Amino acid sequence: MQSMIDNQIPLDALERIRFTPNWGLKEAPAKQFLIMNAGYLLEQITQFFVQELRAQQVDKLRVGLAREMSQQKDQARGLRIQISEDELHFVAADVVLRAQGRDLFVRHNVQARTWLSYLRYIAFAALTVLFWSLAYTVFLNVTDTYHSLVQAYADKYCEDPKVGAEMLMTGLRPDLEGGDAETQEPITMIEIARIDPKLFIFNMGGPPSLIALGVGALVYFCMRPLLHPLCRFMRWPTPEDYNNFATGHYAWVDGMLSYVLLQYFGIGQDQIQPINS
Repeated sequence: MQSMIDNQIPLDALERIRFTPNWGLKEAPAKQFLIMNAGYLLEQITQFFVQELRAQQVDKLRVGLAREMSQQKDQARGLRIQISEDELHFVAADVVLRAQGRDLFVRHNVQARTWLSYLRYIAFAALTVLFWSLAYTVFLNVTDTYHSLVQAYADKYCEDPKVGAEMLMTGLRPDLEGGDAETQEPITMIEIARIDPKLFIFNMGGPPSLIALGVGALVYFCMRPLLHPLCRFMRWPTPEDYNNFATGHYAWVDGMLSYVLLQYFGIGQDQIQPINS
């Protein structure tokens, strides 16, 4: 114990670690508790905890202060214990210690940042566009949507809507100013959308929206198994592997804190009062 005291680094000299999470971890809810009659030990507990973590010499482990938290000697300390895997997947366990009168309040939670999140968004967007395009193409081919849209266009722009719709679909374009008809390609849905976006959206807004909702729900529920082949191809952990990695780090930090409390300060479970989140 004396050798650890001699090697102590001032807490305020620790690096400030910034962390922006982008991955939810339901498997590791925040844990908070009171250590009775230990408020005056805040600095000593924090110091020994930091030294013990550093002494483990865990690969790719960073021990420092949470950059966004206030650091007040003898009042409040916010530690951040970060670990990474392949420099692409990060986990940060935060331990906040705050003096509450004679007692010591401790809150422990975990945050995660991983490129799996970006992969999930990209895959979701790509699959949604692909499936929506296929579904919408099938929808247009098996329904009379094109004819109904052209008819709506003819109703608005042609003197004789019925004749005008037939001419538009066969490639004869009536001159809206009364001249001779011109032979062209049949009018397309994209052309109608360009000429009269309001008409197109009014007549075509419903089906694409319903198809998009259905495709989005399908992709959402199928997303996790679809990610597994991508993760294996890129040699990344699957979402389940990453969640295990994160919760394992969370549990390890929690165990190290319990070890320090008991080993160096004789604080056991009888002095610890859990607080429901």
